[in-house]
Amino acid sequence: MAEDSWTRVRKWADEQAALEEDYRAAVAYGESHPEVWAGTWFENEPVTRIVVAFVEGCDLAEHEAALRQILRHPDRLLVRPAPRTVAQLEADADVVRQRVAGLPGVVGVLPDVHEEQMQVQVIVHFRQATPELLRRVRELTSPIPVVVQELEPFEDL
Repeated sequence: MAEDSWTRVRKWADEQAALEEDYRAAVAYGESHPEVWAGTWFENEPVTRIVVAFVEGCDLAEHEAALRQILRHPDRLLVRPAPRTVAQLEADADVVRQRVAGLPGVVGVLPDVHEEQMQVQVIVHFRQATPELLRRVRELTSPIPVVVQELEPFEDL
């Protein structure tokens, strides 16, 4: 019998909770290396692991060895290269936030790091996500690549 999606989500939540101390340690380590840290997130398949990314060109092996020394579950660590740092992504998000400030329908701008994606998200209210608004957001934010995410209404559960 196939595992249903809620069972899978509960399993991931339990596994992530068991790794929470290591996750916090990995984030603290990354924050202490802002010039090369590119983010930390959970990867849930095939098994839940902590992914820590550092910019391409830095000594990944050195950072991986240091992290393995401080984690309780070093077997659940993955270290990967990434194109830019969290600090660079946050700076891009700040620029985008300033450029789209006051546009009707834009409800937020977020730096987003997960699953090997480093992107700036522009959140737009679903009722105001017209082609004109989306075009204007892209014009104002160029050359910074952004992902426009429509904020949909909450559905009754």
